[in-house]
Amino acid sequence: MKKISVLLSVLMMLALVLSACAKTQTEAPVVEEPVVEEPVEEPAEPVEEPTEAMEEPTEEVVVEQPLAGTVVQFWHVYSDTPGEGLQALVDEFNATNEYGITVEALNQGNYSDVEDKFNAGIQSGDLPDVVMAYTNTLTDWYSVDSILDLNPYINDSTYGMTADQLADLYPFLKDAGSTQDGAWIAYPMTQSANVLVYNFTGVRN
Repeated sequence: MKKISVLLSVLMMLALVLSACAKTQTEAPVVEEPVVEEPVEEPAEPVEEPTEAMEEPTEEVVVEQPLAGTVVQFWHVYSDTPGEGLQALVDEFNATNEYGITVEALNQGNYSDVEDKFNAGIQSGDLPDVVMAYTNTLTDWYSVDSILDLNPYINDSTYGMTADQLADLYPFLKDAGSTQDGAWIAYPMTQSANVLVYNFTGVRN
């Protein structure tokens, strides 16, 4: 009987010990790992293969000259061979000048004819842009405001003559076409030289 009591005591103590162990050894809490949502990959846009750039047609820029279409009427006194030579120079200018200017050369007869026609034009207003005449006649026309001073045009910063171009001109020819007050009204196309010939041989032809 005593043995049974001891055995029961041992079993009860064992039960208490197991019960205490069960309390201390609690189950470890289950830690749930956070669910990381993987980003949904959007379908990649199709990559366009580089293609050769198509050359756009370039429009040719045409710079219109402000003097294009200008017609300059020129009255002169040349006919026959001299007239043909003058016309050849006019044709060359018309074909090569970069401003689009056209010179119209008109033979008006001799110097007296030109003077008469120009004087009539002063009354009617029908005058050429450039005229060929004697220097004294041009001076008279300048005095009545029918001939312009060329200095402002020759010295113009855009269309005038350069210093090198002016240096190529014979200065005495400019003086021959200038008035006493300094107006440059003409440039001689021809010059005549007055000479004295003395026959030393005494032989007459």
